[in-house]
Amino acid sequence: MSDYVPVGGWDPEAAVDVESERAQVQELARALARQRDHEHAEARAELDQLKQELRDRAQRIAEREAELEAAQAADDPAQTLARRAQELAEANRSGPPSVPVYAGFSEGFEAFAESRRQRRAQDR
Repeated sequence: MSDYVPVGGWDPEAAVDVESERAQVQELARALARQRDHEHAEARAELDQLKQELRDRAQRIAEREAELEAAQAADDPAQTLARRAQELAEANRSGPPSVPVYAGFSEGFEAFAESRRQRRAQDR
């Protein structure tokens, strides 16, 4: 064993204080790690939820597009316009969409208006 004695002498209470502080620091580090893990788990859960919502929204959009294509294939512009108006009304009730519900709405309306003009011209 060494005969080394720190300057000012050895203080057993100071040694206890160091051990106590070390234990407090370790407990704090563990608490912060638990908090970080909890926050990461919450963030992952929120991200998964957002991904699922995005998938659901994409599926609804694909279904709407299929309906629109079917209506256009049936060559019924009035029905197509009514569906688009209904989609816009539904979108407005749920809040502003981050992506346009149907970007070609004005084109569809123009096609509808043109077909109405042609029918009126034929009826004259």
